[in-house]
Amino acid sequence: MDEAKSLDHTLTLALVLRHSSIFEAMIGNHSAAQRLASALRTICVERDVHQWRHLGELMYLWASLGAGERVGLDGIFDAFERQRQTGFLLNMPFNLMLVADACFAAGDPERSDGLLRQALALAETTGEVWVRPELLRRRACRAVLCAAVSKEDAERWLSEALGEARRQGDRVAELRINYDLARLWIEREDCQAARDLLAPLCDWLDGRADLPDLVKAKALLDQAA
Repeated sequence: MDEAKSLDHTLTLALVLRHSSIFEAMIGNHSAAQRLASALRTICVERDVHQWRHLGELMYLWASLGAGERVGLDGIFDAFERQRQTGFLLNMPFNLMLVADACFAAGDPERSDGLLRQALALAETTGEVWVRPELLRRRACRAVLCAAVSKEDAERWLSEALGEARRQGDRVAELRINYDLARLWIEREDCQAARDLLAPLCDWLDGRADLPDLVKAKALLDQAA
């Protein structure tokens, strides 16, 4: 980020801000995502970066909602539509995921699931498979919360997500999925399997202070002890 700022090259800085805010969003760090998205929104407005102007707004609103602030669903849909209308459709599956999150938070799980399914199909079309593990994870976890599927079906979806994360070598996504699988296994009193799943990855990622999920995973390990 500092190097990008020192270059004083608008598109380079905007690109770094976009990548950084997406990363923070994917690991659930709402405060960092909000700060970076705000900076992306500002630079796109001030320097007329057309392609990501509304993406910054969308991510800022999503992060604000995740941080506990009051955000209207209409505003999130408006930012999404404005970004879509720019014609720059890169990361559209990710953008759909953000809108799905907002719908779920607003108490509309069916609409949320429909958007996640749309995002999964679009990711296949565009080749943006990096987002698929998280899309599958969200579908599984929310379906369990709403009792829309059995825990066995949710475990199957999570196992599919885990396989994709491992094929991509995405250890951060793997940690999030392992955490949710381990929770299901602890609920059925299979604590040893939960420990065996979580412990190696927690050890591998140990020291990553930027990962909120690592703290949660270590706490779950203690619970399974």
